[in-house]
Amino acid sequence: MSQFAVVTAGGNTAAGPPWAALVLFGVMGMSLVTLGRMQRRSGRHPLTPSKPFPLGDVLHEPLPPRRHQRVIGGFFEVLGWILVALALLAAVVVLRDVLS
Repeated sequence: MSQFAVVTAGGNTAAGPPWAALVLFGVMGMSLVTLGRMQRRSGRHPLTPSKPFPLGDVLHEPLPPRRHQRVIGGFFEVLGWILVALALLAAVVVLRDVLS
């Protein structure tokens, strides 16, 4: 069975089974794709409310959509798809190990 290695900032390596990379990259990638799409389409930060919200006794309007939030959402989406591609490569490694 093959192993993958993760190099940390201190130069240490941690090896783990290839299915762990598949799960890690897959979950992180799909989370970033979902977050990026939400942010790119709405133009708002994910934690910013999109409806009027009460604060004390006053009803506040949300901030208008902003272009830089759409750009950041697109960046998150691209980064997420890169992680999904890495998950697919890890899936190939796992299948290769299972079939051999």
